Amino acid sequence: MNLKKGICFLLAGALGTGTILSGCSQKDTTEDAVSAKGGYIEEEMEAPWQEGEYYMGSFFNQEGNLEVYTGGTSDSGTAQVFSYTYTGGGNWDQQEESWAETLLGTDSTAYKLIQGEDQNLYLMTVKNSQEDSQSEETESSESEEVNIDDLIQEWHLYRYAGEGEAQELYPECLSEEGQREAGGFFPYYFGVNQEGDPAFMGMGSEIAIYDKDTGKEQYTFPSYMIMNSSDTMADISGNILAVLGNEDQDLVLYDTQTGEETGAIDFGDQDRGQLCAAGEGTYYLANSKGIFVYKEDGSIVEQIYDAGRGVMGETASSLIFNHFLAGENEDFYALYTDYETQKLSICYYYYNGSVTSEVKNELSVYSLYESRMIEDAVRKYEREHPETEVTYEYAVESDGSGNPEDAIDTLNTQLLNKEGPDILLLDDLPVDSYIERGVLEDLTDDVQQLVSDGTILENVVKGTAVDGKNYELPAAFSFPVYYGTQETIKRLDTLESISQYMEENPNGKVLGAASLQQVAYLLFVANYQDIQEDGVFSQEALVQLLETAKAIWDANPSE
Repeated sequence: MNLKKGICFLLAGALGTGTILSGCSQKDTTEDAVSAKGGYIEEEMEAPWQEGEYYMGSFFNQEGNLEVYTGGTSDSGTAQVFSYTYTGGGNWDQQEESWAETLLGTDSTAYKLIQGEDQNLYLMTVKNSQEDSQSEETESSESEEVNIDDLIQEWHLYRYAGEGEAQELYPECLSEEGQREAGGFFPYYFGVNQEGDPAFMGMGSEIAIYDKDTGKEQYTFPSYMIMNSSDTMADISGNILAVLGNEDQDLVLYDTQTGEETGAIDFGDQDRGQLCAAGEGTYYLANSKGIFVYKEDGSIVEQIYDAGRGVMGETASSLIFNHFLAGENEDFYALYTDYETQKLSICYYYYNGSVTSEVKNELSVYSLYESRMIEDAVRKYEREHPETEVTYEYAVESDGSGNPEDAIDTLNTQLLNKEGPDILLLDDLPVDSYIERGVLEDLTDDVQQLVSDGTILENVVKGTAVDGKNYELPAAFSFPVYYGTQETIKRLDTLESISQYMEENPNGKVLGAASLQQVAYLLFVANYQDIQEDGVFSQEALVQLLETAKAIWDANPSE
């Protein structure tokens, strides 16, 4: 196996998509190695928290050590809160925080915990909603109007000075009256300035400062429109609030004690993410593209870390940004939660002047349609193989812009001239034509090796073979699974058993919620072997399949 083909198969292993990929037959155009010295490094840290604990907050304590708070529930149903203090060398000190557990009890959930600029801890809680009676649910579902009572929640804000009991604060936006006046409340941003005055960004496009003693609103500042709840484009340093303006053009600075605007920094053409105010007029932005530095002195924005190969880049698709913190030595920590598994993870970012990034191999990947899954696979592969640079290109963006027909014409010309990509994602591409013209690499020997070592299943590979040869490789496959009582499963044994049941029970329920197309497809896949012979489908069996699908749908339509 040549070097480039070997790299292609390694990348294929990183693709967990339901698509078909292939290697292209072409000359090797790898150029001389490119190297760069010095840069920021992403280090995945071993997390001390246990499965099931969720993120509450993180900050640097007065000794300069990172502290992370997590929450959970004990076997008895009471709240559990832990703090983890990083002491260096991969070591963490764990402590149970009884003061926070007492505030949560059994009927409240921690929304967020922060360290204010006054160095006190602030815990926001919301009371768990109670289930309404069945009559109230029915009445609500039948009404098209939103009941303001359904939007009112019991929020609490506590300040903890490190010892003794926590003190509750009463900003008027958290009161029932304040929530009714605003049409509901949800704290998309929450911070506390150096004087101890809390700041909230609710459902409107503004941030309000509240007096810590009276709870009255002091000042309001215009801010960005909420588009993604995980974006935090506001932060307080001392008494200065930095917030993205409502047109996403500038980072606007406000004095929270006077209400005056003190400056603005050109935001540039950047994506939103996590804004971190580091003090002395320096602000950092972390997003799926990397880490950027903004200076109040007007210098041009600088990118100091490229997230293309890192975990941070996965915030574009599979990770939630919990928090981004800047340390005293121009180093950083980022905490993430996985969308699917809800697993909490942490990464450390620091500058290494001696690190060398040497690119020995180059690989190109092409798909007709933009795919976040492919981007994640490329990122994962590059992280595991830093010596290889992978370029991913696509023709049609996720918003639908782009012309597939023109893109295929351009791609065909490149492939015939042996100038195309190394790996093709074949969805909606003319595969048969590519095979006939010798564009695709013969992968048969390599695929058989993957079958022999158990990496892929032989019957799956056979489904894409042409004249006994493999030019394409399924990256993933799926099959339907029925589950239910034994009696229900018996009804689904064959098309005949389903048809018989529907004839005897015209209103009988066979499947859960599904569209007519989904029902037909499910029956087709489940009975594939019975309705064809040597690749030729029985017309009679297909008619029976469609009629059965229609009968199931009529008995249990899904709107």
